[in-house]
Amino acid sequence: MFPGVTLHVYDNPNAEDCYGCEFCMDVAPVEFVYCVSGKVRVELAHGSAGAMPFTLEEGEGVVSCMQRVRGYSTAEPGVPLQAVALRLGKGELSDLARKTQCPFLTRWESAIRRARTVFFEKITLSPPLRVAVQQIYAKLPSGSLRTMFLESKKMELLYLHLNYLSARQGPVRSVTRSVTRSEYRAACEVYRKISQDFASSFRLEELAREAGLTKTRLNAVFRVMHGDTVFGILRRERLEYARRLLEEGEKNITEIAYECGFSSTSHLTKVFADSFGMPPKRYQLGCGRYG
Repeated sequence: MFPGVTLHVYDNPNAEDCYGCEFCMDVAPVEFVYCVSGKVRVELAHGSAGAMPFTLEEGEGVVSCMQRVRGYSTAEPGVPLQAVALRLGKGELSDLARKTQCPFLTRWESAIRRARTVFFEKITLSPPLRVAVQQIYAKLPSGSLRTMFLESKKMELLYLHLNYLSARQGPVRSVTRSVTRSEYRAACEVYRKISQDFASSFRLEELAREAGLTKTRLNAVFRVMHGDTVFGILRRERLEYARRLLEEGEKNITEIAYECGFSSTSHLTKVFADSFGMPPKRYQLGCGRYG
């Protein structure tokens, strides 16, 4: 599925000298890069735009949309470098934009056809993205299963990032009639806050006050944008993060419940079983057969 979307995994052990590699984005103008460990210095050059240098550290990523770009990436000496790149070819953007209705991709696809896009943005990896990327290194199989595993991770990362972009970029047409631009930006900031810190205990009154909206209006905006209330979305994100931590298999149920913001293991167990049809312990044991 989506052959024009490719996943590239970089794993360089401790090197005595700086490790560097050149890259070219003529074929795949859209790229998501995730830094798992180490520090990466990147310098992009795009025609008359000049050089655009930046640094990615552990837990950071970059979203870029540029055409005919060449650059050079270097890692600090003595530091292992682990980074994952998800690249989208030109031919894949139209199909993805049509099938996903992601407004971000639609704007990019239109701009790329006009050959005038230059965009990049650093991001902090959300907990689900961070776990999904780390699993590539922790669970990468060998032999014939390797290709199948990487294909599944490619689709998982694509889903997670398109979901992230859809939550914070320009609304689709149906949304513009119900939500003002300022309400949309305020709700995006609330979504960013709750999706970056699952362990915290949020109060709707405080979130609404910070957004400059009433509780009722904030929930209404979330329903238009995400199809659920603020805490409905928060519960969904927490469950998705819990599921990925269970698959990772490095933490027990109590630790996962705390990290994902559930009040107790019994609370996590009930909500997880209601959503996924089995308690978290059984789900974790089932994943362990494939680890």
